[in-house]
Amino acid sequence: MDIQHVIIHEVLRQKAGEKKALPIYSEAESELKDESKLFLREKLINSIGSSNAHEILFDENYTSPVPEIIKKLLTEDYNNENFIESSKSFACHLNNIQTAINSAGFILIFSGFNIDKRVVGISKLEKVEGAQLKQSQRGGKNTFEITNLKNLILSKNTKLFKIAVYEKNDDGFYFGNICDNQLNAKGEIAHFFLKKFLGCKLKADYAIETKHFYKYSIDFIQSIDDPLIQNQYKLFLQAYIQNNQNVIESRRFASTYLQVSHRQAYEQYLVKKSVPFTIIKDCRYIENDLKKHLYKFENGIQIIGTKDDFEDQVKLESLENGNTRATVESRLEKI
Repeated sequence: MDIQHVIIHEVLRQKAGEKKALPIYSEAESELKDESKLFLREKLINSIGSSNAHEILFDENYTSPVPEIIKKLLTEDYNNENFIESSKSFACHLNNIQTAINSAGFILIFSGFNIDKRVVGISKLEKVEGAQLKQSQRGGKNTFEITNLKNLILSKNTKLFKIAVYEKNDDGFYFGNICDNQLNAKGEIAHFFLKKFLGCKLKADYAIETKHFYKYSIDFIQSIDDPLIQNQYKLFLQAYIQNNQNVIESRRFASTYLQVSHRQAYEQYLVKKSVPFTIIKDCRYIENDLKKHLYKFENGIQIIGTKDDFEDQVKLESLENGNTRATVESRLEKI
């Protein structure tokens, strides 16, 4: 990632009952020294490459001006004046849609190249009251410098930033990646930043991805010859999906719960089925599957119960002839 141009504007907190405050605009690009380039490059790679990053597409259902400006910046040759005015449009739009519940902060817009593809990025850095970044002047024009921003980003009083990076492929298709290190309890990107500000939507349907992870994991487990291991893995899978984490990581599941001899084959199977290694968890399509557990025998007999029922009240034994004995200890309720 080669970042060549950066400009920063400040958006103030909009206080209820008071006249809306205007952004504090920069009139010149920030100076990009080698140290600043390296800092921003590492921050981008660590963010866009993290488990909190997801692919996004422009969404026609929202009226944000961001998509059309992004398309223009990615299509036309770089022009300093156009870049600065476009960045002001982003800051103005953010300022217009913010309310008293939105924090003050800075919006950073950058342009550069990822290998040979032009990229444009927008970052929103929120800050608590008291965190300061003062403007300086370059060539008689106001600007915010990256060196000062670095200190602000690393400050304990500043929240981690949100960032979106866009590019255009050889077929003329625009796409981007978004990272929000402040995912909510359900692991979702903030609606305000993604939709109202950027005018975008997530490419993935997390409920479907979660369903596919569960389904293809079950398929792999059922391909294992040993029924006791099958049962153990199924219980592990259900417990893993129902934990308190917002993200499903197939490699973490494999390294934690599967035997070493099964891990590589499992990962290769999920890759074959196009299951992402990292998924934001959404269990709405598999809720019933997670509540019930099924033992199905070749002779047609089936035992159905909850995961806890099986752990506490069903005993499985492997017999020398290859069969499995299931013992259920409980009162008989109905015949």
